[in-house]
Amino acid sequence: MGNVMVVAKNTFWQILGRVIMMICSLLTARFLTRFLGVETWGNYIFITNIVLMAFNLADFGTGTITVKKLAKAKIKTKQKQTILNQALTLKLIFTVIALIILAGLSFTLDQFQDIRILTLFSSLVIIFLTVRTLAEAFFMANLNFIAKVAFETTASLISIAGIIAISQIYQQISLGQALFVWGGSAVISAVAAIIFLEKKISFSFTPTKEGLKNFFNQSAPVGIRQLVFALYDAGIDSFFLKTLAGSAAVGFYGLSYKVYTNLILGAAFFMNSLFPIIINNHDGKDQSHLTSTIKRSGLFLLASGLVIGLLMVIGAPIIINFIGGQVFFPSIKVLRILSLALIFGYLNHLTGYTMIALGAQKQLLWLSVLALVINLAGNWLLIPSLGIAGAAWITVATEASILVTTGIFLINRLQSTPKEP
Repeated sequence: MGNVMVVAKNTFWQILGRVIMMICSLLTARFLTRFLGVETWGNYIFITNIVLMAFNLADFGTGTITVKKLAKAKIKTKQKQTILNQALTLKLIFTVIALIILAGLSFTLDQFQDIRILTLFSSLVIIFLTVRTLAEAFFMANLNFIAKVAFETTASLISIAGIIAISQIYQQISLGQALFVWGGSAVISAVAAIIFLEKKISFSFTPTKEGLKNFFNQSAPVGIRQLVFALYDAGIDSFFLKTLAGSAAVGFYGLSYKVYTNLILGAAFFMNSLFPIIINNHDGKDQSHLTSTIKRSGLFLLASGLVIGLLMVIGAPIIINFIGGQVFFPSIKVLRILSLALIFGYLNHLTGYTMIALGAQKQLLWLSVLALVINLAGNWLLIPSLGIAGAAWITVATEASILVTTGIFLINRLQSTPKEP
C-alpha cells in the first residue's frame, strides 16, 4: 500500500504539472500558428525537433542510469556525489559531440537552407537541458517529484509569458523571436534547478576513469535506444516531410504531433513514479510483486490510453480549430490517426521502463532499432503518396511493433524467472 501511495502522490504532482505545461504548450502553439503561418510554423517545429533529437545524444542514457544508480540502494551523500559527477562529466562530453554533429548537419544539408543560423542558435538549448535533466534525475531518484515538476512548469510558464509579451509589444512574432523565448525558458529553468540541487548536494568533478567507463557501459545501450526513439518519434517524420512535402506539411503534421506528445506524457509521468519501485521489486527475491505491479500498471495504462485516444478522435476538430484555426484543418485527420498510436505508446512506456529495470537495455536497443527500420522504410514509402497521413500511419505501425516485441520479451523473461517458494 505504501508503494501505491507513493506512486499515486508523485503521479498526481506530475499530472498537475503536465496539465499546466499542456495548457501553456497549446496556448503557445495557438499564438505561434496564427502569427507565423503554416510554413514558418513548420520551420519552428523542424528546428525544435532536430534540436531535441540532438539533446537525446547529449543525454545518451545518463539520466535514466543516474536514477537507477541512485534508487537502487540507500547510499551515502558521498556516493551520490560520485554518481552525479560521473553523470555530469559524461553529459558534458556527449553535449559537445551533439553540438558538433548538429552544426555539421546544419551546414551540409539542404533542409537547413535559410534556417542554419537559427538552428545553431537554438542548439545552445542543449547545454541547459543537459544541466536541468541532471537535477531532475536526482529529484526522481529521491521521489521528490514536486521539485522536478516545479522546474518543468517554470519553463512552460516563462515560455508562454514571453510569447504573449512579444505579441503585445510588437504585434507580431518572428521565427527568431519564438526560438529565443523557447531557449530562454530552458536557460532560466536550468539555472534555477541546478541552484536548488547544489543546496542538497555539492559537485567536486573528481570522477575516476574506471567509474566513467562503468557508467558509460550501462548508459550506452539506453542512450542509443533513446536516440533511436527520438529519430522515429519525430525526427524522421519531420525530416522526410520537409524533404518530400515541404515546410507546410511539417507544420500540419507538427501541430497534431504536438497535441499527441502532450497527451502521451501522462504515461511517462506515471512510469517516472513507478520506475524506482520496479527497480526495488526486481532486486527482491520474490518476483511475484514485480509481476503483480506490471499487470496492474498495464491495465491502468491501457484504460488511460483508450479513454484519451477516444477523446482525441471525438475532439480533434475542436482542438485543431482552437489552436491553429481553419487553415490547419488538414491536421484533424492526422490527430485522429495518432490516437491509435497513443494507445500503443502508453503501454510501451511500461514495457520499456520495465526492461531497463530488469537490466535488458541491450535487448531493448535491438528491438528499438527494428522499430526504427520499420519507421524509416514506412516513411520513405508512404509519405510520397499519402503525405502527412502516411507519416501518421507509420507512427501507429511503429508503436504497435514495439509493443509486440517488448511484450513478448517481458512475458518470456518473467515466466522464466524462478519464484520464491
